[in-house]
Amino acid sequence: MRKILERYEKIVVFDVETTGFNPARDEIIEFAGVVLKYEQGKFRAIEEIDTLIRYESPLPSKITTLTGITDRMLKKGIHRSKLAETLETVFTEDTLAVAYNIQFDIGFIHSLMEKEKPDFVFKAHLLDMLTIYRDNHPYPHKLSNAIESYQIEFPNSHRAIDDTRATAELFRLMHEIIDVTPYINYIGYPARYGHRGIKLPHVTYVAQESDLGSFKKTIENL
Repeated sequence: MRKILERYEKIVVFDVETTGFNPARDEIIEFAGVVLKYEQGKFRAIEEIDTLIRYESPLPSKITTLTGITDRMLKKGIHRSKLAETLETVFTEDTLAVAYNIQFDIGFIHSLMEKEKPDFVFKAHLLDMLTIYRDNHPYPHKLSNAIESYQIEFPNSHRAIDDTRATAELFRLMHEIIDVTPYINYIGYPARYGHRGIKLPHVTYVAQESDLGSFKKTIENL
């Protein structure tokens, strides 16, 4: 099953920083990606992307405090139309897109592309590391908890590029002990809260209970 990863032209582990939590009114201010190729059972890094996006309004102070990104930094960023062009080439139909809590990131990317590239259709396959971690490890399930569990050392700056590098390493380490491929194009959401955000037609969204391993069993029976 693990050879499934070799079928993808590239694997893009990514993360976004935003001005808030609502894709309808907030915007992406940083996009970071680590592009990998999986060959002969090993991951090979191809490229790193780390881009700030121009934002003319004052940033909420809590975002600056959390990420260290300032208004001055963003004034030198690229226009969001340029980011849309990058995303169009990054997320192709032969790409596996990987993120921790990918539903959040995809919501913002979908909102951006609707404005800048309305004909774009997101066809990349998705792998949510949060869904996998939640199915294989007890609560709590923040990225920081996963990083600690797998003893990953990285700068805890809350910048997109650092979180992306950490997620890429988490993906590599988890893949060594867990077959992640059954989780491709399945996103779990906490059963008690229900599904939130967009739904892509090629992705199946399933309520995820707290019992370890139950999500994998559920999707295998769908």
